[in-house]
Amino acid sequence: MVDQASELRQLVLERAEGLKTPGENRAKFVTLFAGKGGVGTTSAAVNLANSFFREGYKTLLVDADLDHGDVATLCGLTPRMAVRDLLAGRNSLEKAILAAHGGVDVLCGIGTHDTSENESWMLPLPSDGPKRLFRNLTEMQSYDLIVVDAGNRVNRIALEAWNVADLVVAVTTADLPSLMDTYKAIKGFHGESDNKTVGTLVNMESDDETIAEVHQRIATASKRFLGLEVSFFGSLEMAANMIKAANSGTPIVLADPLSRIAEEVTEIGRTILGQLKVEKGPVPSCLFPMAKAS
Repeated sequence: MVDQASELRQLVLERAEGLKTPGENRAKFVTLFAGKGGVGTTSAAVNLANSFFREGYKTLLVDADLDHGDVATLCGLTPRMAVRDLLAGRNSLEKAILAAHGGVDVLCGIGTHDTSENESWMLPLPSDGPKRLFRNLTEMQSYDLIVVDAGNRVNRIALEAWNVADLVVAVTTADLPSLMDTYKAIKGFHGESDNKTVGTLVNMESDDETIAEVHQRIATASKRFLGLEVSFFGSLEMAANMIKAANSGTPIVLADPLSRIAEEVTEIGRTILGQLKVEKGPVPSCLFPMAKAS
């Protein structure tokens, strides 16, 4: 019997095949993932993408978490076609991208086309779908940055999101299950040939000692058992206005840009930008047609 670890090792061996070698015009990829749900990965991805745009970078946000597809909700979008359609070959990349208020373009994970009434939604997706999707994304030259919410499962689409990433953000909270699951996910994704930057974002925590301990435990285990250096990108506190903004479909960096939590997001974004050393391109007022908010 082939166990999950063996299957993941096989995926690691396959994952680099067919991907475009990064060129001068290739966007930089920032992939966010978590070891478990409920730690705020999607909220972090949405707000970081918007903070990058506010810094002057043309940014595409991709929802690769097909179990939930919450990016659309947090951005106030109602997409008809989305990532699932692209994986199934039902639509083109350009037609599926929407513009959210605030300037960020969004490729949502699940669209209104994906309903229980639509029988094609129940069909299995092609195994080469994730590789094809990210190959097409690497060939786009309209963006400086592409931010990917990879969710909390170690699967083919998340593995491709890790593979294409220039920088990976591991989102965790301070509770022990989240910390342990984050390390397990890093172990599942990491390949011996990886040389990408990986770092932690400790979410929903304000105590400095706790934040430092959480990062140190993940970094120490990664270094000892994987030979992987893990950086610290920052932390976000639990904030009521963050929840209020999410419920309104507006990222906190747009809804309340002068708030402490928005400033924390901006600081983490600048730390990431400093690691990437990405150059800015001219930012148009709108790259794609504006979508209607839900």
